[in-house]
Amino acid sequence: MTKDGLLDEERWRKRLRRSKRYQDTFSKNWKRNEQLIFGRTPGNPESTMTVAYAYGIVKSLESAVYVQDPEGFAQAYDEAKKEAARRWTNIIQYDLGLMDLKSVGNLGLMDNWIYGYMPCLEVLQNEKYEPPGDEKKKKKDADRDIVIVHQNYEARRINPWDQLFDPHGQRIDLSDHRYTIHAWYPTVEELQKDPIFKKNLPEEIENFPEVTPFTRRDKATSAPERYVHHDVEKDVQYRTICVWEAADKLNGERLYLTDHDEHLIGREDWGFRLNINGRRLFPTTLMAFNPSGVSFYPTPEIDLVANQLMMLNEMDAIIYKDAKTKWRKYYAFRNVLSESEAAKMTDPMPENSVLMLDPSRLEDLATNQMHQYPDGRQFVGAIPDPAPKQDLFVVREMLITEVHEIIGYGPPTRGGIPQTRSAKEAIAIKERMEQRLNTRLDAITCFYQAFIPKHMQIVQQTLETQRYAGAFPSDAKGYQTLMYSKEAIMGQFEYVVYAGSSMPKNTESFRASQREMFNLMAGIAQREGLPLQPIFENLAMAYQWRGVDEMFKNHKLFLKQLAIAWFAIQQGKQIPPATMLNLQGKVVMSGLNQAELAEIAQEVKGQLGPGGGTPPGGPQNTRGDPNAGNTESLGP
Repeated sequence: MTKDGLLDEERWRKRLRRSKRYQDTFSKNWKRNEQLIFGRTPGNPESTMTVAYAYGIVKSLESAVYVQDPEGFAQAYDEAKKEAARRWTNIIQYDLGLMDLKSVGNLGLMDNWIYGYMPCLEVLQNEKYEPPGDEKKKKKDADRDIVIVHQNYEARRINPWDQLFDPHGQRIDLSDHRYTIHAWYPTVEELQKDPIFKKNLPEEIENFPEVTPFTRRDKATSAPERYVHHDVEKDVQYRTICVWEAADKLNGERLYLTDHDEHLIGREDWGFRLNINGRRLFPTTLMAFNPSGVSFYPTPEIDLVANQLMMLNEMDAIIYKDAKTKWRKYYAFRNVLSESEAAKMTDPMPENSVLMLDPSRLEDLATNQMHQYPDGRQFVGAIPDPAPKQDLFVVREMLITEVHEIIGYGPPTRGGIPQTRSAKEAIAIKERMEQRLNTRLDAITCFYQAFIPKHMQIVQQTLETQRYAGAFPSDAKGYQTLMYSKEAIMGQFEYVVYAGSSMPKNTESFRASQREMFNLMAGIAQREGLPLQPIFENLAMAYQWRGVDEMFKNHKLFLKQLAIAWFAIQQGKQIPPATMLNLQGKVVMSGLNQAELAEIAQEVKGQLGPGGGTPPGGPQNTRGDPNAGNTESLGP
C-alpha cells in the first residue's frame, strides 16, 4: 500500500473508533430494552416469572399504525415530462412491492421501541453475464464481454447495532453527516474473488475471527479474543468476517475496513449522487419516532416506560410465585400426637390409611372436655399460606395506566381505549389517543417521503438495462408489465405521498375527502368552463383507477372530424393529405391503448421488409377499395 494509502487507512481507523465510542455512549440501554421487550428481567434473563407486556404494546401499536406501501403520485417540474411522471407513479408502486418495504417498515416499529430508530439502506445488485471463451480474449476484451442482464434494487434493514454515524452530525435525514458506516458480513471467498478487494487483502485473512451479526453484537468488537467459538467454520466459502463499509459523502467514495485489525481493503465510487432540494444525502434512510434535542441518537420508546416495566416484572414474579408454590406447614400438640403420628397425618401418601392413636391420651382429653371426645381434625392445624398484599394489585394497575398514558395508546383488550365512565368520555379519550398516534404516522410518512425520491435518483443514475414495471391498463384486460429504459424516466420529479395512506384505516377517510373536493370543484369548473380532467384524476387516484385519462381522449370528437373530412372529399372538396393523416392518427390514438398500439406496431414490423417501407411484393391491401374516395389526385 502506498504512503497516501497508509495515511488514509489510519484516518479511517480513527473515524471508525470514534463512531463506535459515539454509539457506545447512547446505546447503554439497548441490551436492557431487548430483554424488557420480551418480558425478561434485566440481570436475570432466564426468569420465567414475567410477562412480555411491552411486546403486547408494540403489537397493539402495529395494529393501529400498520405499515403498508403508501399511495402517491409523481409530479414533473417540466410539463413536457407529464407522461414520464405517470410512468414513475407505476414504477414506484411496483418497486415498493418488489423491495417488500412494507415488511421493513413494520420491523421499524420494533426497532423504534428498542433502539429509537430503524436504518434502511438501498442497495443495487447487478446480475452480470460473462460469455465463455478463450481466457486470453476475456482479458483483452473484459469490458465488452461482461454484460449486465438484470438490476435489482433492494431495501435492506440494517440492525442498529451495525450502523454507525458521524459524531458531528445532528439531523435525522443525515444531510449534515460527512460519513456513515455500517457493518457487512461477507465470506472470505467473496472477498478473495472480488476485484475491489483481492489485491489488498491481508495474507492472514483466512485466519481472521469468524463473525456473525449476533456474535459481533454480543462481544467487544475491538478485542479479537472475545470472538472465541467452540465450533469454528474452517471453509472460506462459508466462513464470514465483519467488514465496515464507510460511505464518504465529501469524496463520493465507499471505503471498506475489516473489523479485525482494521485493514483498509478496498474503495470504490458511489456510482450516483443524491441531491434532493439542495441537500446532499446518503442511500441510508432513518425511521425515528422520538428525535432527541440532546444528541443525534433518538430516544427509544421503551426508555420512556422502562422503570414501570421493570416494576411490573418484579410484581408479576411475586404474584406468579405465590400462585405456583404452596406453604404446606402444619402444627400439632405434643401431648396429643407424637412426631411420627403427626407426620403420618399430614402425609398425602398413601391416599387411604388408618392412624392408630393411644386411647389413654384420648381419655385424658375427654375428661378435660366434660367426657366429650375431641374432633380428630383439631389434632393438626394448617398454617395459612402467605399471600401478596392487596396493595400490590392496586399498584400494578397504576403502573399499567402510567405506561399507556406515557406512550399514548391503551391496552389491546379494549381496542386501545382505557376504562371510561361515559360514552362522551370515551369519544374524547379516543380523539386524544388518535392525536398521539398521529406523531407515529407522521414519522412513517416522512420515512417514505425521504426514501422514495432517493430511489428515483438512484434508478435514474444507475439504470443500464431495460426494466419492467407493473400497470393496470384502462381496457380492464388485467395486470400487465411495461418496459422502460433510462431515457424514458429522466427529468426532475417530485413524489407526493398521501398522508395516512400507509395504514389501511385511513383509506376510506381519504377517499371521502376526495369525493367532497370533487363535489365542490366540479360545479365551479362547469360554471366557469374549466376542464374537468384534473379533478377526475385526483378522484381516480384515490380509488386507484389509473385509466381515467382514457375518458378524455375525445374519441367521438375525432371521429366526427374525420367523418366531416370524408364527406367533404366525397363532395369533391380538396383536403390536404397531411390533414387526413393527422385526423386518422388522432382517431387511432384515442381509440386504442398503449398495449394495443404496441401489439400492432410489432405486427407491422414483422410484415415490412428488412429496410422498412413497402412490404415485399408491392402494396398488399387486403380489404376495401385501394383508392377509396378518389384521394390519390388530391394535392397539398
